[in-house]
Amino acid sequence: MKKQLLFILSIILIGTSLMAQSSPAKVLIEEHTGAWCGYCPDGHVILDQLLANNPTNTIGVMVHNGDGMDFGYGNSLSAFYVTGFPQGTINRRSAAISRNLWVSSTANILAQGPTSVTVSFDSVLYNPSLRKLNVYMKAYFTGNEAGDIRFNGILVEDAITGTGPNYDQSNYFNTTSNHPMYGLGNPIVGYVHDKVARTYFGGPFGTLNSLPTTITAGSTYIKHYTFTVPATYDDTELSVIGMVSRVAGATTDDREIINSEVTSAITIINYAVGMEEDEATFNAIYPNPTQGIVNITPAVSGKQQLSVTNILGELVMSKEVNLVSGSPFSIDITAQPVGIYLLRIGNSSERIIKE
Repeated sequence: MKKQLLFILSIILIGTSLMAQSSPAKVLIEEHTGAWCGYCPDGHVILDQLLANNPTNTIGVMVHNGDGMDFGYGNSLSAFYVTGFPQGTINRRSAAISRNLWVSSTANILAQGPTSVTVSFDSVLYNPSLRKLNVYMKAYFTGNEAGDIRFNGILVEDAITGTGPNYDQSNYFNTTSNHPMYGLGNPIVGYVHDKVARTYFGGPFGTLNSLPTTITAGSTYIKHYTFTVPATYDDTELSVIGMVSRVAGATTDDREIINSEVTSAITIINYAVGMEEDEATFNAIYPNPTQGIVNITPAVSGKQQLSVTNILGELVMSKEVNLVSGSPFSIDITAQPVGIYLLRIGNSSERIIKE
């Protein structure tokens, strides 16, 4: 029986409009916490107030340790940075610091002005039937960089509850009048845990070789992460933090986060993205990212149907193409908005899926 050939390529379309000439700084506060930690609710209060007072330039996440929400990468970070709980890293410029220093440390970083890179998201796609998450993260450099520069991302879940000591929050402020946690019990049964880190896509310190060792101002790079969301996670409560960091050495002072961004804008899709290639159908597809023109050099010949759809599954192009092996041709999606597109080319010989 003949199988249908299906070639799928994710096309990342970037804009030609003027990009920002500076990169406003955002500060990522990673609070190391645990349900067992009686002082940690005060850290939660301080972090929430810090974020509320700086809604556009701060990002917060809880890295749990020793409870029902801990995980390997988070434990590695706690072991590397933390000497007590709750402590937090502020753009990872040093070892974790006590909660009474978070506000001043954040203010000091913001007072230093723009950074060398703007972090953003082209798209975050989620297939609920497969529970597959595809994150397309972008770094636009407004300054030169050199060395070991890395992408990373954090999957974050809100509104986590559970039963027993792994989720009920120990609370030393139950009898402290005027404290927000006063009278809530010790432990706080049914405590709602927000901003919980679930994984770091690139490991605790980012994806090695995900960015060049020499970067010039005006350069743009995109990183694609995939993750299968466990069935125990509430996929309606997810957000993603993206970051670019500099790894200059082996100490806590050598692994600074240059800039970061957060998004909860997750697009629901009903098709697979990023499946592995079975065999080579094309010798070259470039450039990707593109500003609209995509050049394709096929490794096979024959008439095939070509279609391009956007991330919502809407058809934006459809035509028949006569492929000649080794002979390049182009498609033009300049008229389409910036975003992610899927290119499909098919006949009836075999099945190939390529990102």
